[in-house]
Amino acid sequence: MSELIYGRHAVLETLRANRRRLFRLWL
Repeated sequence: MSELIYGRHAVLETLRANRRRLFRLWL
């Protein structure tokens, strides 16, 4: 269970980082 939660958290963080990079590139 902990491994699945950790994986989801990592994916969410990567998605947030990608969104921030995309916003910076567009701006």
